[in-house]
Amino acid sequence: MHDREFKEEQIKNWYFEYSNLIFRYILVMIGERQQARDLMQETLIKAYKNMDHFQGESSPKTWLYRLPGM
Repeated sequence: MHDREFKEEQIKNWYFEYSNLIFRYILVMIGERQQARDLMQETLIKAYKNMDHFQGESSPKTWLYRLPGM
């Protein structure tokens, strides 16, 4: 599997596993559903772009919550 294909598969897995948690976290912080949804999507886009920095020393969930802009 090529690097790009691996990254795409990984981000799909993370989306299905963590997107609702991230969305709810952001929603509690800002209280606006559409903006929370947009920020959740931006977080996952940042994750895709920065996946090379994920070293697996923490859980993917922890890493996603720590991405800039969260």
